[in-house]
Amino acid sequence: MTGRFRKGAQGPLLPFPPLSSADRVTLGCQMKGRRFDGSLALAVSCRCRWGYPQVLLCDPLGRKGPFPTSFWLTCPHLDRVAALLEAQGGVRELEVFLEAHRDRWRAYQVRQVLFRQGLLGRRGTFLRRFRPAFWQGLCGGVGGIRLGRQVHVKCLHLQAAYWLGQGDHPAAAWLAERLKPLSCDDPENRPCGGGFS
Repeated sequence: MTGRFRKGAQGPLLPFPPLSSADRVTLGCQMKGRRFDGSLALAVSCRCRWGYPQVLLCDPLGRKGPFPTSFWLTCPHLDRVAALLEAQGGVRELEVFLEAHRDRWRAYQVRQVLFRQGLLGRRGTFLRRFRPAFWQGLCGGVGGIRLGRQVHVKCLHLQAAYWLGQGDHPAAAWLAERLKPLSCDDPENRPCGGGFS
């Protein structure tokens, strides 16, 4: 479900509805033991087939300064799948794939910078003028990576989050092939459904 939703009276328009109280409870279970500031969560940008949050849309500016990613993978199932793929050399394999699609990757990175800056709303104008160091911290692409000539991928969790969160990625087919299945078989026995996987 997409649309235009405003965060607070002066906040930016969001492409997804804000988090529900049930989402916040589920996220508390999903993120237990993981380092994440829940106050950064703006909305659920993707849900699994069971209706639980898979990816969050995040505020680019937190209490401690710029937050490096617009999308955060919360699904415990996909977190494990991505970690396993990383352990098998998936990051380097994806970098090689993206090298062959460098122009598309660079254009995608630029779109992510603009998307992130758009999430700032009126705060962006203030930061550009009065806090240029903070503003520069918000000028990175996926995961805050600076735009450059070389293809660099921080982790597969970020790539999965951006792909699922927006439904677009230069390596969408690559990710779809390697990160399946995209949902677990039994959410009731996982943190999402209240279980302890």
